[in-house]
Amino acid sequence: MKAMETPAKSILESFLFNDAQKTLAPTTLQRVHCPTCGGSAERYHLAENSTVRTQCSSCDYLMTVCAETGRVIEAYAPSFSPAAFASSLAVA
Repeated sequence: MKAMETPAKSILESFLFNDAQKTLAPTTLQRVHCPTCGGSAERYHLAENSTVRTQCSSCDYLMTVCAETGRVIEAYAPSFSPAAFASSLAVA
């Protein structure tokens, strides 16, 4: 039984140690204009996972992108619908 307990303990210790390192990574906050409503939004540059997250509390906008590649990881904009965007392109 002792042989089975030792690897589990070392895995747990390595997991906790990695989490402690992640919390020490710097995060930068920028105040920007929301691309959806134009209100005040926050942009977080998260060093621990190389992402940039922009969020607006006024319109509930959220965009998370990879800082290295620029690829969208997560996006949510309830006030923006694809149908409204398509109709605005048709009018222009």
